[in-house]
Amino acid sequence: MQRLASSAKLSRAQVAASALAQMGDGPAHDALMAAAASERPDVARAALSALNENDGDDVRDLMAKQLASKDPQAVGVAASYFGSHHDEAAVPTLREVALHGGSEATQAIVALAGVGGEGARTALTEVASRAGTSQGAALQQLASLPGAQPEARALSLRLLHQGGQAAASAVEVLASDTSPEGRDALMRLVREGGGLADSAVAALGRRGDPDSIRAVTDLAHSDKINVRLQALSALGSTNEPHAATALLDAARDSDIRVRRTALQGLATMGGPDAERAIMAAAGAGGEPGARRVAVNSLGRIGTPDANRQLETLAKDEDTGIARTAFYALARSSPEGAARIATQTMASDDSAAKLTAIQLSGQLDQDSMRRVLLAGVKDSDPNVLNASAQALAQIGGPEAQSALGDILTAPDSPDASRRSAAEALESMGGDATQRYAAEIAKYKDAPSEDDQGGDPNADDGFDGDARE
Repeated sequence: MQRLASSAKLSRAQVAASALAQMGDGPAHDALMAAAASERPDVARAALSALNENDGDDVRDLMAKQLASKDPQAVGVAASYFGSHHDEAAVPTLREVALHGGSEATQAIVALAGVGGEGARTALTEVASRAGTSQGAALQQLASLPGAQPEARALSLRLLHQGGQAAASAVEVLASDTSPEGRDALMRLVREGGGLADSAVAALGRRGDPDSIRAVTDLAHSDKINVRLQALSALGSTNEPHAATALLDAARDSDIRVRRTALQGLATMGGPDAERAIMAAAGAGGEPGARRVAVNSLGRIGTPDANRQLETLAKDEDTGIARTAFYALARSSPEGAARIATQTMASDDSAAKLTAIQLSGQLDQDSMRRVLLAGVKDSDPNVLNASAQALAQIGGPEAQSALGDILTAPDSPDASRRSAAEALESMGGDATQRYAAEIAKYKDAPSEDDQGGDPNADDGFDGDARE
């Protein structure tokens, strides 16, 4: 309760401070300055945040004092102020905050990058050169400054041997570096193995220069499976002809892990050759795991040919493939998925209809309702029951009317009436009141289980439909 009360106070303070900031006149400014000196931390922080966009010597003096505060949040707000105002005079103090460490150090580092200039660049280089929790963040901010790439590169090459977060940040910096030294350093990491090898492969792929892409292409043929998989994954993010050739070769590899990764990369890359390879892998007769990856990839490609194959695959004998194809089709071609579901509901395959009902939630509301309304008219009680339960969840006049017709029709089987009664009761509202007498009749009547029915009887979802 105390936490809730505190949260409510904070919200009120923020709303009041924001309103004063929007007013922007002298009295509102004075009120915010006074609130920033409040003994209530929530009020002071809200006022500081509201003053963050303001100019003036009084605001700057206030923020300078907050940089020396013992409140990390106040220090963070003040650091942000000086960063957004590009105030070079604050660089020495921001440097001290960044070197001190703690939760506010990262905000001071970001502020230094926002200030820019030679002083901020020197400060960031110093912070990035010292071991500590802020080192990696300082290195990445240094690399973002115009003209600071040589320092960032030199530091990164040195920090690769240090390990930890600083080394991981160095790999990220070298991913944006264009020098041969950076590429060679990343290649050394890959050859040496260890925890940074995978990140180094991905970094080489992101560099995008021809020499780096050729290096990653070579790694795609490595005898080290982890390196190979990472290289194939990195190649998928490029549009280089060499990368496409390597991925197409890997899509026919004997190792299922290699094939799956190559198919995912081809889907990301796209293009006619990639599409043909994926469509071939999705066809009948392949390894189920690779087929599922290929089917998902077809959904990501989303071309007319890919969608047509997905419609065919949505009727595959392998129910896992059929389900995957339906989900992929629902994303890439909702109208195609709705068409397949509608066709299924007109078939004599009860198992397929149960699956269509279960997957109808992936469709738009109108298509879903059409599938379920067809289901409540089905002669199979399991299909009817599943449809009735789903209709009860989405509700609406059409659902009420369809279920009411089943409940009151003289030729409806008792099992169908029971399903309709249970669905109408769970819907609530007007439907429950309108059919109260009929619902009560079938609610109180003994079920087949009460009369000794098989407690293990099929509930309407076969094993495949529950995957």
